[in-house]
Amino acid sequence: MKKRLFATLLACAMTVSLVACGGSSSSSEKKEDTSDSKKQEASTEKEVTDITKMSDDEIKEAMKKEPAWGTTITAEYDGGDCTSGPSMAKALGYYDNWGLDVQIAAGTEITEALGTGKAQFGVHHIAHMLVPITNGMDIVFTGSAQTGCKSLYVLADSGIESTKDLEGTTIGMDSPIGGSSHNMIIRFFLADGLKQDAATCVQVESSAAIQSLQSGDIKACLLSDRFAKKFVDDGTLKVLRSITWDDDFKDETCCVMAMSGKFVKENPVISQVLTKCVMDAYMYIAENKDEAAQIMLDEGMVSGDIELTKYMLDQQNWAVSNADTKETIKAVAKDYIEAGIITSDWTVDKVVETAWHPLAEKVSTK
Repeated sequence: MKKRLFATLLACAMTVSLVACGGSSSSSEKKEDTSDSKKQEASTEKEVTDITKMSDDEIKEAMKKEPAWGTTITAEYDGGDCTSGPSMAKALGYYDNWGLDVQIAAGTEITEALGTGKAQFGVHHIAHMLVPITNGMDIVFTGSAQTGCKSLYVLADSGIESTKDLEGTTIGMDSPIGGSSHNMIIRFFLADGLKQDAATCVQVESSAAIQSLQSGDIKACLLSDRFAKKFVDDGTLKVLRSITWDDDFKDETCCVMAMSGKFVKENPVISQVLTKCVMDAYMYIAENKDEAAQIMLDEGMVSGDIELTKYMLDQQNWAVSNADTKETIKAVAKDYIEAGIITSDWTVDKVVETAWHPLAEKVSTK
């Protein structure tokens, strides 16, 4: 029912004539205003706008009728390659091509930004945003970003060989309790047959992670693969569990494009165009990794050198599909409900129905 309501809210801004089945233009038949014909007319819905069936000129005219047209639209971006889709779309001129004024706001927490109207869209981890959505945040996922970028690391000489060895210890993570990294650790535990609270999780700044591991304050730490690579290369760290490389997680979508539900309802055509711009940007990354790596460095999206950036882009699937993303949301929802992160009155289907409202597919340019 909720999907039907959402589809109705995405009604075409252009005028659509509504004609009841079996209707007639004769005056004598018009007078026969039966209850059945009333019911049929009342149940008729406007067609959902689908920009893939419209010309560019038609899309632009439809956008001009929406309240966000001519305003500055804000995308939240906390840095890094994974969530770079909105910034890459801006760097490539995709928003300008549609006459949209998009600014990138750095450093704002995405659920707060979307929930308070500080931003209208952004890209972030499913693991970070799914719980707030089930707690009433008016946020919807409108497109797929890429596969994973984080792993659980231990000291290479620690003797720790599996998550089982971490039971009863303390684990560090680069985000707060209840954040994406915490939820990833819980999913690792559940996948390995452990209880969700098998270890104590604490937030540790990435810059302090190595020292905390070496001092014994923590036995493992969930870190971005970009940050950890140099420590793996020099023999300090090794990967224990990963959403990037492990067979049971590597094909899952890690990040998604998220939008304010209110913004989508009020601006259905612009929302589809924005999603398309970001999906096109991710396909550009997928098909032009060397060029994309250079743009990321030139535009300050990432730090480091070109070889590190190219390496990281090669580790992820930037063309992950909406079908894959839907399956990932199902898997995450199942684990979260089992762990009690999402309350038991939610079903997997209800979570997907509430969160997942794709507005554009990725399309290859080759």
